[in-house]
Amino acid sequence: MIQIKEKLIEYSLLFLLVITLFVPSTIDMFTNSLVNLLVVIIFFFWIINYFPRYTVKINLPILFFLLYSLLSLSKTSNFSFTLMQICMFISLYLLLIMVINVFDNKDSIRRFTIFFLIVSGIKMFQVIMRNLLPNIVGQFPLFFLPRMANDNHLAGYLTLAILIAGGIILFRKIKKGLKVGLFIYLIMGFILVFSTNSRSGLITLLFSFLILIYIKNKKFLLAGLVLVLMTLIYCFFFSKVGGGFKRSDSYSYERLIIWEDTAKLWSDYPVLGCGLGTFRDYYPRYKRMEGIYTAQYAHNEYLNLLAEMGIVGFILFGWIIIKLLQSVIPGKLLYPGFFAALCSVLIQAGVEFNLHNIAITFPCCFLIGIILPKEKKETNQTSYMVKISVYLVIIFLMLLFGLIHLSAQFYKRGQNFLKEGKLIQAKANISRSVLTNPVVAEYHMQLGDIYEKEGYFLNALDEFKIAVELEPRNVWYKKKLAQKYLRWGRLDKSIKEYEQIVRLAPNISSFRDELNKLYQWKFNPEF
Repeated sequence: MIQIKEKLIEYSLLFLLVITLFVPSTIDMFTNSLVNLLVVIIFFFWIINYFPRYTVKINLPILFFLLYSLLSLSKTSNFSFTLMQICMFISLYLLLIMVINVFDNKDSIRRFTIFFLIVSGIKMFQVIMRNLLPNIVGQFPLFFLPRMANDNHLAGYLTLAILIAGGIILFRKIKKGLKVGLFIYLIMGFILVFSTNSRSGLITLLFSFLILIYIKNKKFLLAGLVLVLMTLIYCFFFSKVGGGFKRSDSYSYERLIIWEDTAKLWSDYPVLGCGLGTFRDYYPRYKRMEGIYTAQYAHNEYLNLLAEMGIVGFILFGWIIIKLLQSVIPGKLLYPGFFAALCSVLIQAGVEFNLHNIAITFPCCFLIGIILPKEKKETNQTSYMVKISVYLVIIFLMLLFGLIHLSAQFYKRGQNFLKEGKLIQAKANISRSVLTNPVVAEYHMQLGDIYEKEGYFLNALDEFKIAVELEPRNVWYKKKLAQKYLRWGRLDKSIKEYEQIVRLAPNISSFRDELNKLYQWKFNPEF
C-alpha cells in the first residue's frame, strides 16, 4: 500500500508536465490557477502521508523571497496580478519540496527523464505537424492548437529536452540502439530550434551545449567556442534557410528601448520596486516608442525583477541562484544534462520573459530538486503542533487556489457563451466569476459590457468604475471607461479620464490626439 501511494504521488507530479503541453500563454488565469490548485492538492495528500524527509538546501533565501513577495500585496496597483504571481511562487516552492523528497533515487529520476523526453517529443511532433499538415491540425484543436507564448519560449522549452538528451549521450553508458535513438532525437531538436528563427533560442542552445562539452572535457572548450561563434555568424549573416535570424528588424531595436525604459522605471522605484506583477501597468508611463504597443514584460527577467521588486527583491533572487550554484557545483555533477538545461533557462532569461511561463518553470523545479544534494531530516523531531499548522496552511491554500480557479472557470465558460450569442448564460457565469474572485478587473469589465448590451447603463458604469479602481494604472480600462462616458453624453467625465490616461502614457500620441479632440468638442460644439 505504501509503495502504491508513493507511485501515485510520483505519477501525479509527472502528470503536471503533460499540462505544460497545453499552455496557451504566459499569463492565462484558467491554466495557471488549475496547475496551482493541482500542486497544492498533490502536496496535501503527500504531506499527510510523508512529512519531508529531506530539507531544501536553498530554503532560507526562498522563504525570504516569498515573504518579500507577500509584502507587495500591501502596495500593489494590480492586486489580482500580484496575487497570481505570489500563488505561482508558492506552488513552485511546494513542487520543489515534493520533487526533492519523491525523486530521491535512481529509478524515480530515470522515470522522470524518460517521461520528460517523451512529453517534449510530443511537443516536437505538434510543431512538425503544424508546419507540415496544417489542415489536419485544424481538425484536432484540443491537441495541436495550444501554443507556447512565442517561438522564443518554444525554442527554450525544446532546449531543455535537447540538453537532457545530450547529457545522457555524453555521460551515460547506454545501449547502442538507445544512443542512436537519442542522437536522432537530438538532431531533430536542433532542427526545430533552428526552424523557429529564435535568435535567443539558438544562442542559448549553443552556449548551453558548450557547458556540456566543458563538463565532459575542458580541452574541447576552445574548439567548441569557435564552432559556436562560426555557427552564429553564419546563421545571422549568411544563412538563406534561417533568414529570420538576420531580420533587420526594429524588433531588436525596440527591445533595447524597452530595456532602457525599464531601467528608468527602476530608477524611480530603486529599493522596493513598483510592485510584483505590475510592470505592464507602469511601463506605459516610461515607454518612448510611438504607437499604442506597450510591453507586457521587460523581455529580460532580471530587469523585470529589478523594476517590480527593486534592489531588495533582486538581491534575494540572486541569493537563491548563488546558493543553488554553491550547493551543486562543488560536488560531482551526477546529472550534467540537467545542470546545463538549468543554465540555458538562466541564459535566455537575459533576453526573454521565459520564467513567466509554467512550461519552463515547472520542469526547472524538477531539475533543481534532482540535482540538489539531499540532506536527511529527522522527521520524528517535528512537533505535532508544527504538523497541524502546516496542514492548516495547506488547506487554506487549497481553498484560495480553488476559488481562483473556480472563478476562472466561470469566466471561461461565460466567454464561450458570449461567442455563441447566449447572453443570459454568459451573464450568469461572468457574475459567478465576479462573486468568487471580485479582485479581477477583467471580470468586472466583461460584466459591464453585458450590462450595457442589456441596456442597464448604470450597472455597466458601476462595473467599469470598479475595474478601473482595481487597476488604476491600466490605460486601456481607463480609455474604455472614457469612451463609455462619451457615448453616454458625459463629456467632462470623459475628458477627466483621458487626462489621467495621458499622464500615465504620455508618449502614446493617439491618446493625446483623442484628448485634443475632446477639448475641441467641449469648447467648440460645432467641431
